[in-house]
Amino acid sequence: MAHQVETMAYAGETPWHGLGTRVSNDLSVDEMLVQSGLNWKVNALPVVGKLASGEEIKSDHKMLVRDSDNKQLTMITDKWNPVQNHEAFNVFRVY
Repeated sequence: MAHQVETMAYAGETPWHGLGTRVSNDLSVDEMLVQSGLNWKVNALPVVGKLASGEEIKSDHKMLVRDSDNKQLTMITDKWNPVQNHEAFNVFRVY
């Protein structure tokens, strides 16, 4: 699974795979998003096919694209609601 790690950060001991950026354990949630390289959003873009005749056909699928580098991440349907990284990290916020 380490081969799927693009970016990450950690505090404490180095992970078994040796990947990531070491950070102090007192970072804010927003600082950790930046240090881990996860301070990007995904956009759900429509998928359109073009026939040889030039006619466009719209799919019921959407493509999730990372806004930082336009990397295509996956295809989804309307049954899937992507969660942005900053939303997922909210569980670590102290209110």
